[in-house]
Amino acid sequence: MTTNYIKLSNNLESLKLFTIKENLPNYIDMINSGEKSTVDALYELTEKEMDLKEKRNI
Repeated sequence: MTTNYIKLSNNLESLKLFTIKENLPNYIDMINSGEKSTVDALYELTEKEMDLKEKRNI
C-alpha cells in the first residue's frame, strides 16, 4: 500500500520541486515538535524552492 507521504514525494518529483522534496522530512519533524506552524513551514519550503530557481536563472 502506498502511503500519502510517498504519493506526495512522487508528486513533488513530478513537479520538479526537488528542494521541497529534499527538505520535507526535516520540516515535518519541526511541525510535529511544534517548532514551526504548518503555514510557516510551507512558506519556508516554497521560498527555498523559489530561491533555487532564481539562482539557476542567473
